[in-house]
Amino acid sequence: MTPSELQRQVKAELEKLSVPVTKDYSEFEDIYPHVVYREISNVPALRGDNREIFFRSVYQVTIVTDDDEYESLESAVEESMLGLGFLRTDAQDILDGNFNRVLRFTITARKY
Repeated sequence: MTPSELQRQVKAELEKLSVPVTKDYSEFEDIYPHVVYREISNVPALRGDNREIFFRSVYQVTIVTDDDEYESLESAVEESMLGLGFLRTDAQDILDGNFNRVLRFTITARKY
């Protein structure tokens, strides 16, 4: 799997949710709730024979709401990402006029 293939899988899985999904905040619309995702890190995890064999990727998925009711959507996001083989590594709330539940997930995948 390549990082691009992983990104397509993440997008397809998150788009199964019953809310708008965008890749980053530049595409964000004021429709709530809303899920914003993006890859925030992609590094080699294992090399051999002068090439990268595995890579480690970290995705941030943010649930944006106009209230603090996001528990059921958070569960659905987690289920989607865990189903792809990710592990949840972090979660936090951020209030910036909206309520944001920020989740981070990591995966180590074979590149070839």
